[in-house]
Amino acid sequence: MRLAARMLALGCAPFAIHAPAALAADPADEAALDRMSDAIFERLKAGDADGMVDVSLGRSPLMAGKEAERQNLSAQIETTTRIYGPVRSVEKVEQAGYGNLVVKRYYVAQHDKYVTRWELVFVKLPGGWAVSQLSFDDRAPSWMD
Repeated sequence: MRLAARMLALGCAPFAIHAPAALAADPADEAALDRMSDAIFERLKAGDADGMVDVSLGRSPLMAGKEAERQNLSAQIETTTRIYGPVRSVEKVEQAGYGNLVVKRYYVAQHDKYVTRWELVFVKLPGGWAVSQLSFDDRAPSWMD
């Protein structure tokens, strides 16, 4: 079965840009992103899709008033864990930055019956880091293309 879920970049129209050369990561920022990621994936491993969505996108000011989108994403996560089983482990497999204010991370989650890839896009706002996008898919054969 092929699944894909995407929470669109919130409130932004798509446009093409070219990423500058990667900048050196600030250790404090890396630690903050690690803490956020750990909290997000702990909820996933606990089987708490609603909690995962709340922990990941709850700080985003662009999610205000978007309860239907939150519920839809949570339902898609629940469907995925129902099909592939509970998540047993998660590992970070890739990270890219766009300046010092945007970071995209990919993770692979191991379920009982398959693996899924999760993409988190973090943006640094004046009040700290927030997740601006959460998406996942199960197209393992295409991940290395």
